[in-house]
Amino acid sequence: RMFPNVMTHDMENRKQLFIISVVFIAFCCAQAVFFETIAPLFLPFWLIVRERLSSFQKYAAIGGLAGAFLLGIGQGSITVLQIVLLQLLRHFPSIKIPLYVQLATAILVVQLVWQMFFYGGLPPILVIVSVGYECLFALVLLFFMNRLLPDLNTLRYTWTQDKIVAGIVVLASLLIGMKSLVVFYFSVPQILLYALICVVAYTTTIGATVIFSLSLG
Repeated sequence: RMFPNVMTHDMENRKQLFIISVVFIAFCCAQAVFFETIAPLFLPFWLIVRERLSSFQKYAAIGGLAGAFLLGIGQGSITVLQIVLLQLLRHFPSIKIPLYVQLATAILVVQLVWQMFFYGGLPPILVIVSVGYECLFALVLLFFMNRLLPDLNTLRYTWTQDKIVAGIVVLASLLIGMKSLVVFYFSVPQILLYALICVVAYTTTIGATVIFSLSLG
């Protein structure tokens, strides 16, 4: 009778660890900001979690919204509206809209309407360009995350070359976007940098690892 209890307890611990990981990753994705204006990482991550790990999407939303509202009430409100629009697009009657179209529509519609309301009319060209950049970056990151994150029905996760490349791209994006984010005296970008080097060391030669580490400083 003891073994089933031990296995159940172990599974519960793994589930709790996975939930914490999802919340933390979503928080980091929401905190990653490029060019001081665009935050393209969270929505692709939340979309993939929603599609492949649907039972954990609420935890991804919690972590992401926490990170977004820490950036500002405006960014948090934009993120909430984008999630709502994504949910509406998912349940659009009689038409299954591709994820890439859902993501692009949510970013462009919410951001442009928000900026038009903020500026009282057509926003400046630089603002429109930054919204375009955010949409483009988010679509690229969705492409890589789509190859990186596993399906809940997959019994075994295996590292392939495309998954390794996708992981490196996503980690590098987090590293660049978060810059000096510190949580409990720990530098999150520094931790991700070490994780990225470990991935490269595990999957390549020693020489490639040394060159990669030097290139990152």
